[in-house]
Amino acid sequence: MADGNPSLVIGEGNYNDAGQKDGEFSEYYLNGNLLGKGDFKDDKYTGKWVFYFEDGQPQLTFEVRDSSIYIIDAWNDKRKKTLDNGNGTYEVDVFGYKWSGKIIKGRPDGAWLCTSIQNEDEAPIATEHFVNGQFANGKNFSGIYVDSSRFAFINNNMLPMLNAEKLKISAIGCTIPVTSKIISALYDYGNDDFSDQIKQAVGSYIGRLHGHGYITIAGEVNEKGALVDLKNTATYSADLNSKDLIVVLERLPLLNPATVNGKPVKQGFTITFDVNPGLYSFSYRFLPITVASHIASLK
Repeated sequence: MADGNPSLVIGEGNYNDAGQKDGEFSEYYLNGNLLGKGDFKDDKYTGKWVFYFEDGQPQLTFEVRDSSIYIIDAWNDKRKKTLDNGNGTYEVDVFGYKWSGKIIKGRPDGAWLCTSIQNEDEAPIATEHFVNGQFANGKNFSGIYVDSSRFAFINNNMLPMLNAEKLKISAIGCTIPVTSKIISALYDYGNDDFSDQIKQAVGSYIGRLHGHGYITIAGEVNEKGALVDLKNTATYSADLNSKDLIVVLERLPLLNPATVNGKPVKQGFTITFDVNPGLYSFSYRFLPITVASHIASLK
């Protein structure tokens, strides 16, 4: 039910027996206008997709051909068409950053720049180069990379109702009074995507290590969603440099901060890396919120 109208459909689609999105999907704004429509196959975009702004004006059209995404038409927030029939300029917001560049025949070309959405006047955070629609190389704070592009051509959050797939039942019992609404820190695109961001950030560093051991780093997610006050709390390794890891982690995309009764609050965070020759794994958790102290501070 939305806007008091129990008959209003805001999303519909089909899942196969494996729980994957399969077939036509569509999603609607609360005013009833179409948000986006297209097909999935085995949880992946396929065929032609169209998206619209809330006022019904067109926003984006793309096609999937041979597992590659081709941008066909695009309009900016001022409803100005920036890309026509596969040629023009295009920008996409991904993980709190904006990637922008030129499109030729539906694929990226030349230099693409990544800038912070919150601080657009700052120098680019990363640069990537494409030739004939194929990734050539990139450079960010970790250095030059040639393995693969670091940005998604399509923002996976364009269909927000699909985030319901990421909902999970808490393993921790709720002992909070019903008068207090507690929401833990959360990444816009879900914890799986946040794990992918960590992998991309630390992979090139940890992948070069040949020793074994573990390291635990603890800190907080502050009221703005940034990881801060990170410290090495436990180490068994001769190779892991906690200072390098802390620098990388503090540069991760912003999270949605924890809230108590709608007010942003700090929340504890820990992450442990387990490294073996040629392999590594990690696990992280957002710590339980000390409700009483937060409620007192918010009064």
